[in-house]
Amino acid sequence: MQDIPVFIGGFRSGTTLLINLLGLHPQITPWFETRDLCEAVRWQHVLRHPQQALFENAYCAPAEPAGFTLDAVYHRVLLQLRDTQARVSGARASGKAMHERYPLGNDYVRYSQAEAEAAVDEWRAGCTGSDLARVAAANGALIRRLGARQQQVHGAGAWINKTPEITRFAPELRAALGRCRMIYVVRDGIQVVASGFKLGWGSVEALAFNWKGLLERTRAAMQQCPDDYLELRYEELVREPAMTLDRVLNFCEREEQGSALVRTFTASEGESAFDTSRLQGSGGLDAAQLGIFAAVAGDMQAALGYPSTARLR
Repeated sequence: MQDIPVFIGGFRSGTTLLINLLGLHPQITPWFETRDLCEAVRWQHVLRHPQQALFENAYCAPAEPAGFTLDAVYHRVLLQLRDTQARVSGARASGKAMHERYPLGNDYVRYSQAEAEAAVDEWRAGCTGSDLARVAAANGALIRRLGARQQQVHGAGAWINKTPEITRFAPELRAALGRCRMIYVVRDGIQVVASGFKLGWGSVEALAFNWKGLLERTRAAMQQCPDDYLELRYEELVREPAMTLDRVLNFCEREEQGSALVRTFTASEGESAFDTSRLQGSGGLDAAQLGIFAAVAGDMQAALGYPSTARLR
């Protein structure tokens, strides 16, 4: 039986490293990246908060078909799950940096595309009428069905899902699934923005907005259930991986095997598995770019205790 569902989120902050480490645990089935599920719960969010449709439309992926009709959402979900399958198979690049290599990879979905599409067709049938309660129930059924299949094929314990944006939809996930736990991985915002900018993920302004906004929205979503929310620092994960993993495993009600997981991971990936060399400096952002970051997200950077842009210019 599936335990309390656990979701991991975070923006360019080591979430793939974390889920790969957890995926080595014999009591955990790792499951990532499921952007198709984000599109389903995004629609549920918009049905609950229609005034946010314009904001959410800007985050739909792919951008077309646009809008929040059943047909548009259905096609975006299909396109996303097909994209994930293409990345898993190697037909498409993951979009990660060259140094990012992990035992389970950058994407880990074990069920077939045909199985996923059949589940999504059933989901669509359950969403008839675009009623919020129906959509929430259909989303819950979709997540449970695909999660159960992931667990069956992987052959280990209950699943933990990692998809960067998914934690900000915690209220929708709780409405669909009941009690859920959320883990959010935070990283120095300047390092996050610099990394995303190098990969061509967006402008400094947009990346800074996303770094700050995703954390703010996740925190707000979990404000009423703090016992089910765990916030980690990426810097802790790479500097003290065993201790940090035990903290996560305790939160997930799994046997604490942090030291064993670190040994297994290091044996697979080498001594550079926990590289701390990228924890300092501006990441290559110039003074003008640091100024943009400060204007958009400097307050969050300071609140988290990370170095200010003034110290790096």
